[in-house]
Amino acid sequence: MQIEKIDFYGMSAIHFEAGGYEAIMIPEIGANVVKLSHKASGTNILRTPAEDEIETFKGRPQVFGLPLLFPPNRIEDGTYSFENRTYKYPITIPAQNNYHHGIIKSQPFIICLLYTSPSPRDLST
Repeated sequence: MQIEKIDFYGMSAIHFEAGGYEAIMIPEIGANVVKLSHKASGTNILRTPAEDEIETFKGRPQVFGLPLLFPPNRIEDGTYSFENRTYKYPITIPAQNNYHHGIIKSQPFIICLLYTSPSPRDLST
């Protein structure tokens, strides 16, 4: 597996290659694989934003790529408990008093350390 930091239309991105496929994720936008393609055939599997679609992508990342929609479905009253711990999410559908999946699809995050072999690689630089 190969993993490297790249520039994707002015945004810092992570490029992955393994098993004949390549993928791109842009952590500053959220948990969304914005590109997945089969290298040998040149087949793009996901809708990847073009340079002129970046502003649309930033505003509505769920219409491109494969956003990670976690936790799944809707959570009544935005609260649930698991193993004696209570989790609370913001109400995103006020009419139903529910939290709707997908908060991490648009939450920026930072990849600091990566393991692809016995030796970790620091990606924070």
